[in-house]
Amino acid sequence: MKQCTSCGAVMSDSDKFCTNCGSASSVPVEPEKPELPTEPEVPAEPVIAEAAAAEAPAFPPEPEKPAYPTEPEIKETAQETPYVNTAAVAQQPEKPKKKKTGLIVGIIAALAVIAAVLFFIKCCGGKSKPIDRFRSAQERFMAAEVMDSETSIEQFLRGKAEVPDRNISTDASLRLDIPGLDLLGTGADIISDFEIAFGINSSEDSGLYGGAIKYKGSPVLSVTVVPDGDRLGIYIPELSDEYYSLDPKLLLGMFTAVDIDGLDRLDGAEADELLAEFDYETVSDLSRAYDDIKARYEAIIMKGLEENDFVDGEELTALRGLGTELSGAKTVVFTPNAERIGAMLKELGAAVKEDEALSNYVLSLVEHYWGKAGVRLTASLIASVTAEDDDKVFGDDDDKADLSRGIMPILEKLGEALEEHGEEAANRLAENHFAWNCVVRGSTTVAQYITSDKGDVWVETPDENNSFIRFDDKANGETTVIKANTQVTDGKLGGDVTFDVTGGETTVHGLYTLEGLDKSQKSAFGARYGTVRGSFDIAEEGEEPESFGFEAIVEPDENGGTRHSIVIKDINIEDMEDLPERIGLILTTTDQPSTVKAPEIEKTLIENEEQLSEVLGEMVNNLEAVLMRLLMRIQFGSALGGN
Repeated sequence: MKQCTSCGAVMSDSDKFCTNCGSASSVPVEPEKPELPTEPEVPAEPVIAEAAAAEAPAFPPEPEKPAYPTEPEIKETAQETPYVNTAAVAQQPEKPKKKKTGLIVGIIAALAVIAAVLFFIKCCGGKSKPIDRFRSAQERFMAAEVMDSETSIEQFLRGKAEVPDRNISTDASLRLDIPGLDLLGTGADIISDFEIAFGINSSEDSGLYGGAIKYKGSPVLSVTVVPDGDRLGIYIPELSDEYYSLDPKLLLGMFTAVDIDGLDRLDGAEADELLAEFDYETVSDLSRAYDDIKARYEAIIMKGLEENDFVDGEELTALRGLGTELSGAKTVVFTPNAERIGAMLKELGAAVKEDEALSNYVLSLVEHYWGKAGVRLTASLIASVTAEDDDKVFGDDDDKADLSRGIMPILEKLGEALEEHGEEAANRLAENHFAWNCVVRGSTTVAQYITSDKGDVWVETPDENNSFIRFDDKANGETTVIKANTQVTDGKLGGDVTFDVTGGETTVHGLYTLEGLDKSQKSAFGARYGTVRGSFDIAEEGEEPESFGFEAIVEPDENGGTRHSIVIKDINIEDMEDLPERIGLILTTTDQPSTVKAPEIEKTLIENEEQLSEVLGEMVNNLEAVLMRLLMRIQFGSALGGN
């Protein structure tokens, strides 16, 4: 036997949720303490702490700060408020702030909405109170699988979701399928005679890439690219006998007209040096780090929430969007208190801007799922967002963005914004009559309705097969609705998804039909076997309606490997009447290790822009000859009906 930690009810060992209040939290019942359910702690102020966001799949949990006790003593609550080292803050010189109040306040208002439910709410004592039911509903939402992925939001944040395969090795070919397209006016369909054949052998730390443009099976132009540390090997035999090795920044400087001396490491070169500069402490146990961060921020967030913020709402007989009939459903309404939420946001900002543990956790999560490439991209984004101007990104060592502290520059800006504008954001929530309605039927969270004077968000999930999302922009009178009816049969996903935009100047209707999407069968590029068909109808106010359809199929190829095809068809778009009836793209992969190989000749080093310019000039001259031979081959081949 075990006992519910929310209401104290005794549960069977096989029960996943409490039959009394629906909570998923429980502890074993110790024989020597049979009276445990009757001994709840009743603090002077309700201890509230976790609510899971109904829509935050890609966000890590709210930031962290110095360790707060998971269960602080009530007598010390009033003294626990200072998370900030005020002496340290006082010593920091003030930085001039840019005036972007409107944007910041808007962002913080959204954060305030999320902050109220981003962590699970805890209550002390009582049986089946509104706050209990709200907490249980959000807990189950976080634990629910996303589609047929067998992964929940919480599993992702704990680092327990499936890690994408970052190693790709396959040969492939790509060709166009456009019936009736006569480029030369000869009546011949030459497009189908061309293909791009290529090979990829890529892993976390290395790569080898080769490709060729072919006409009727014979190479016209081929290239092999070999990354080698901070240099790049390039071999194009039709244009040069040399195998060149150069710094990629030379190419970037040549083709983007950027001063080479001003380029920062964020351009992709010298990746190892970038990672060494982009410093953070790797978190080995992501699940434990998630728990620590969540527990510490609960101590702050619970100060903005009280039990009387949650009340029983009206009983719904049917869902607002899907119209599904309900019986026995209970509604809980959360309405934030502006004063408490404002104070909580200020304290949250003080904690966030000093939270190195959160920075380490986020970057470790990125590396866990997306490897060093993901970390490099994150470094680029951080530098771009935090730089005062472009010179701080593309500048001298003394001017460029500071990458030595992980994502701390982002957290500092966020924390300062929360401290400065938290109260204003909270007041806007109150002024706009913000409310969060959570509808629970039995142990299922069937709907979440977030309403305000500015706009509404509805999320309905009455069962594992149906879902409904609606966004109302009240300022522009525009409504967006996404509706899905899907099912998994024999491990394959199928069903329909509709997308509608109404009320604005543009009306859109989209339909996606899924057929047999099999997660157990994938191509070398990770594409599921199966079919997706779709159609779109678009109507601009005062304009003629336009439409088009598409079909994407991933299936076994008759010669082995996988055939990926996508076709755009039924095109009815103004000024595009001359387009063919269908435009197809076919990608075939062998799904076997690539046969691409590095050139077995000595490298010729290119050390400066002058040498590169000379090499490119020679290649351009040779390219003209290659193209002339190809045109002659096409014209004579078409005239003679041969190659």
